[in-house]
Amino acid sequence: MRTPAELAAEAGQNYRQLEADHGLSALATRVHEGIQLVFIRGRAIDEGGLTPPTKLFSYPQPDICECYGRANIPHHPVLYAGETPAVIAAELRLPPDSWLHLAVFYTPKPVRFEYLLLLHDALDSANTWAAIRDDLREKLTLRIDLPEPSDKVWSRLQSAAMLFRHPEDYTATSAIAHHWLYARGVDAVLYPSVRNDQWCNFAIHPRFADALKQYCVLACRWTGSMIELHHTGTPDGTGNLHWRATNREDWQQFNSTYSHLRNEA
Repeated sequence: MRTPAELAAEAGQNYRQLEADHGLSALATRVHEGIQLVFIRGRAIDEGGLTPPTKLFSYPQPDICECYGRANIPHHPVLYAGETPAVIAAELRLPPDSWLHLAVFYTPKPVRFEYLLLLHDALDSANTWAAIRDDLREKLTLRIDLPEPSDKVWSRLQSAAMLFRHPEDYTATSAIAHHWLYARGVDAVLYPSVRNDQWCNFAIHPRFADALKQYCVLACRWTGSMIELHHTGTPDGTGNLHWRATNREDWQQFNSTYSHLRNEA
């Protein structure tokens, strides 16, 4: 069995090849100062039932993180989160009449947020992050340190973004995310949804995830076209959730994607 250090070294070697193949040296992180963010994590409801302990919604500890994921290598966990509940339902590939939990996390105070944005041109232009993607593309045209014309550099970066659309092969994407999250130390990688061009997903470094606060957990039913809210759990300070029937205020907050917890800094 390979050690965590050996797995990290292999990911680093894979990244260097990807960097050469896709021009990843042109990538740069983006920083927002004084921003407040909301992240939503989804899980299909299984044997844990409707009222699981809070800890199920965090990232796995390194010793039990044994598999490759879209943005992690074994023993190097990340907190996966969706931009909206809609993308989570798509990513989980739930059949109609399935049940899921949505855990809502937020930054309790304004923070500095540094992230890598690697999104494809097919992302819906109405998406908030599409404007930042377009701004990054525009900035490439102003750089004089590029090894080839900016349109060719962008095309190669697009091919890297599209690696995240592969439904099963995590070899390349886990190496990219590991490099930026663990080797470079950024807070998150923002990458395309596999199944939905309207939204995107986050892989969040555990360091940043530890500073997030859990706002609530929703027990939901996926009808096949929409999410129905049934129960709301709020943290009780002991590591468990206090559950109640979902009310009108829960619906309003859900439909606004928890705008009262965010700002636009």
